[in-house]
Amino acid sequence: MGFKWKMATKKTINIFISDHVIRLLESKQSDLNSIGRSKEKYLPYGLIEEGKIQDQEQYKQLLLECVKEWQIKGENVQFLVPDPVIVVRKIEIPDNILESEIQGYLYLELGSTIHLPFDNPIFNYEVLGVQEGKKEILLFAAPEPVVQEYAKVFEDVGLKPIVADISPLALYRLYYKLSASDTDEAVLSIQFNLQTVTASIFKKHKLIFVRQLKMNISIDQWSMVQNEQGQQALSWKEEEQYLHFEIQEMLEEVERIINFYQYSLNKDSEEGIPKILLTGDHPYLEEIKMNLEKTVEDTVHTLHHHSILQEDKQVLDGSYYVLAGLALKGGI
Repeated sequence: MGFKWKMATKKTINIFISDHVIRLLESKQSDLNSIGRSKEKYLPYGLIEEGKIQDQEQYKQLLLECVKEWQIKGENVQFLVPDPVIVVRKIEIPDNILESEIQGYLYLELGSTIHLPFDNPIFNYEVLGVQEGKKEILLFAAPEPVVQEYAKVFEDVGLKPIVADISPLALYRLYYKLSASDTDEAVLSIQFNLQTVTASIFKKHKLIFVRQLKMNISIDQWSMVQNEQGQQALSWKEEEQYLHFEIQEMLEEVERIINFYQYSLNKDSEEGIPKILLTGDHPYLEEIKMNLEKTVEDTVHTLHHHSILQEDKQVLDGSYYVLAGLALKGGI
């Protein structure tokens, strides 16, 4: 997303934060050959809600425990701004605005012709092209106080925040690196997490559409268990039928997004979305993949067959793939 403090010069800690978990992935360079340790810590219910810290002191103490346990004090941090606080807007600006003037123009127009649901935004943008004498811009914005609060807590516990990014860009960065795709084909990236689904469409390697969906599910409807490997994992503790209903609702929303792309965003062509990419940390991801293929009547791809290896030769779990994409920032 381009929220930068200063350039990294050593090992980087890549961090993902959601309402239920903090994940860490180490990297030494902007490539997949230097992926190091992966760690995670599940959060108490209600500590973070919809991407916003509810109790800063408790969150700080928990993060301080992570810093000590994972021995990362003083390290550089790249982090993903939680999806629920990100707003994406497609806007038009005059075609005579030069590339070097766009940032300043957007600042001037915020609050007058460009409206966001919060004050004091921090933002970046992508120029999509020119249509009917107007430049089309995709604007990514987040509340600056929220982003700065995360950055400040990192600093308070002895870490050095250097970059904030957003998950759709990180995941596409990883997809591009692994697929080595030089085609301009459209890609629908679906990040299916515990409570949320983020659907992003890329065309000609540009992000042209983002929609965030939220399931009617609470974190406290999941319980913590130990899996066969003796690791912490989440288990659904309510009626299975309700969970399957919520998942199916999300899949039908994805189908609507595909139709919207074909008949609105891409109406000059009969081509649909040639590639659908599914990632995320949902415990039922394999089942979701099979059901999504039935819903859209098409093949759904994942990145799991690439088997990204960490430095200890262990295969990186798919829930860390978004952090692998963040680690690549600046490397492609």
